Amino acid sequence: MSDKKTRQLFSAQCRFVTSVPEGLELPNIAFPEIAFWGRSNCGKSSLLNRLTAQKNLARTSNTPGRTQMLNFFNLADRISLVDMPGYGFTSAASMRDTFLALNQHYLASRSNLRLVCLLIDARRGIMDIDQQALALLSETGNATLIVVTKQDSITKQARDMLHDNITKQLATIPNALPELFFTSARKNMGLDGLQKRLALLLK
Repeated sequence: MSDKKTRQLFSAQCRFVTSVPEGLELPNIAFPEIAFWGRSNCGKSSLLNRLTAQKNLARTSNTPGRTQMLNFFNLADRISLVDMPGYGFTSAASMRDTFLALNQHYLASRSNLRLVCLLIDARRGIMDIDQQALALLSETGNATLIVVTKQDSITKQARDMLHDNITKQLATIPNALPELFFTSARKNMGLDGLQKRLALLLK
C-alpha cells in the first residue's frame, strides 16, 4: 500500500463497535483484525488514539487497568482494531483471572486475528510479566509484533540498548515478527512506520 493510501486509511472514520466481557460471545467480524495488548499503563489507549487520529477513540486514564473488556473498533470498514485488557496491575486475583480467561479465549479462537501488537513500555523493557504474555502468544500461535511505547521518556543510549536486548529475545520466539517499532504517542514519533506495517495486512 502506498504512503498516500496508508495515510488515507488511518485518517478515515474509526468507530466503536462493541465491548465484550468474559462470558459473552465474540462479535462476528469479517475484516482482518489487529489486537493491541500490553502491561497496564503502557500507553495502549493513547497509541490507538494517535494511530487513528482520534483523541477519544480508546479511553485513556491516569489509573492503570481501566480497560476491562475487549473493545472492538471498525477502521474504514477494512480493519478491525481490538483494545485488549492490560495485564500486571490489578491486585484482585479474581479480576486477574477474568482478564486472563478473556484474553486466552480471544487469542485462541479468533480466526480473523492477523496480528497482535504487544506493547512494551520503553522505561521498563520486557519484564517477567511481558515474558508470560509472549509465552501465551506462542501457545496460541498468534503472530506478534513488538511495539515499544513512550520512547521519548528514555535517552538515545538507553533506546539503543533496549533495541539490542529486545532484538535478541525476539530471535528465540517463533511467532514474533523480526521488526521492532519504537513509538511515542505524546510526541507523535514512529507512528507512520507502524501504520505502514499494519497496512500490509490488507494485501
